[in-house]
Formats: sequence, structure tokens, C-alpha cells
Amino acid sequence: MKKTTLAAIITAAASLVLFVLGIVFIKWDKQSFDYTPSIMITSLLSLTIVTIVFGLFALLFDKNRRILMIIPVVASLIAIIIFSKGVNENLAAHNLTPASSVIDLVSPTNNQPTVFALLLAATFIVSVILVLVKNWKWASIVSITYFVILIISTFSFSSEFMFNIQNKQDYVYLFSSLGTIVLLSAMVVYFVSPFAKNNQMVKKEKPVVENANETEEKVEENKEEAKVEAVAEETKVEEKVEEKVEDSEAVEENTKKGEPQDPFKNQYASSESIFDVQDEAEEK
Repeated sequence: MKKTTLAAIITAAASLVLFVLGIVFIKWDKQSFDYTPSIMITSLLSLTIVTIVFGLFALLFDKNRRILMIIPVVASLIAIIIFSKGVNENLAAHNLTPASSVIDLVSPTNNQPTVFALLLAATFIVSVILVLVKNWKWASIVSITYFVILIISTFSFSSEFMFNIQNKQDYVYLFSSLGTIVLLSAMVVYFVSPFAKNNQMVKKEKPVVENANETEEKVEENKEEAKVEAVAEETKVEEKVEEKVEDSEAVEENTKKGEPQDPFKNQYASSESIFDVQDEAEEK
């Protein structure tokens, strides 16, 4: 796993905690003054799901099928657009001036989206794909720039609730805004990977520690095997010595029992004597 991926997952986990805190302060009573609008509930739940998906995809598909990370990225953009509309509607309901948001300029989902918004959104999506597939630095710069714009925009239109909390409903917007900012920061950390050096995490292999009993047993087995081999070698040496001794004894016995050998002895043992041959010749 990459170090930037691990840092992004940890940052996304922090944003998930903030979204859960925002869900805790949701008011479900329609008769209450601080009743939470349905658009805020939808956007908050959507952001929570997107954060979980982002963390899981980064954990599972960081090495293989990295292109799937485009799903939580685009989903987060849509959820943030819905969230910004919910904030503006809440401000208008309280007779407050809706916050000016950069999202209104870059969002392709407005009632009358501009060509600039459409081109910018398309460029962002293409740059994200190129980072995930090719790991190009210039595409990473484009993606990070878009995320930074969203972070600044989110902070600008949520500052009304960050510094002026009047009721419990404001905590929903506060934690939602903070969670959105942290989630976008996690995506910035994830897409900064092309610029990170020595980004790959190296696992240190721990030496295998065996039990003392197993070690002693193996030592004893090795000793026994060494003893058996030594005994086998000794028996082989003794057998060779005995064979040599037996050969030498046999040679000595043959020399003691036998008389000196005459090279011409029994040379004519199998033939007749010379005198017999002469007699036979005279008779003929």
C-alpha cells in the first residue's frame, strides 16, 4: 500500500466521524422550528456513504482496478453540490443572504449551467481518470486544483454556521461542512501520490522466533543424527580394516604351507618321459 493512500484513508475516517456527529443532531419533527430540511438529510447521508465507499475502494483497489476510484470521486462531487443547495435554502429560510459559492459557477447541475462549468467539470473528470490510469503529474495538478476550489467554496458558505451557532440544527450544518472539507482534503492527499517519493510502504520481515522446546528438540535430533553417522563411519572403517587383516592372514597361511615353487617343476608332468619316447622310436 502507498503511504499517501494510507494517509487518505485515515483522513476519510476523520471525516466519517464528523458526518456521524452531524447525523446525531438531525431533527425529524416537522413541527419543530429547527426541523432539518430533507435536502440536508439526503446530502448528509450521501456524503457519509461516499466517504465509506472512498475508504473501502482506496483500501481494496489501490493496486488493482484503481480506475474504480472514479466512482466515489464523482459521487462526492454530486453530494457536495446537493449539500451546497441545502445550505443556501436554509439561509434563505432564515431570511439570510445565500452564501456565494464557487460551486454555483463550477457545477454542471444548475438550472442553467454555463459552458465554463460544463468544460471545467469534464476536465476534472478526465484529469482524475488520467491520474488513476497513467499517474500523470499535470493531471494530478488539475484534480487537486479543483478539489481546493471546492474546499474554499465549502468553507465560505458554511462560515455562517461555524462562527454563529444559534440552535442545535446549526450543528448539523457545522459538522457536515467540516466533514466535507476533511473528505475533500483526503482526496487531495490521495491524488498527490504522483509527486510523493518513496511512496510505497515496505514491510519489515520479522525473524521467525521458535519455541524453546522446539529448538531444544531439534538440537537433540541433530546430535542423535550426528552420533548415528559417526557410528556408521566407524563400522565402515572397522569392516575395511578387518578385510585387510583377513587378506594378509590368508597370504601368510599360503606362504607357510606351500614349498618354494620351482618354475620348471611338473613342466612335463602331463607328458611321457623322454626315455619312453626313445623306446617307442627304436621299436618302430
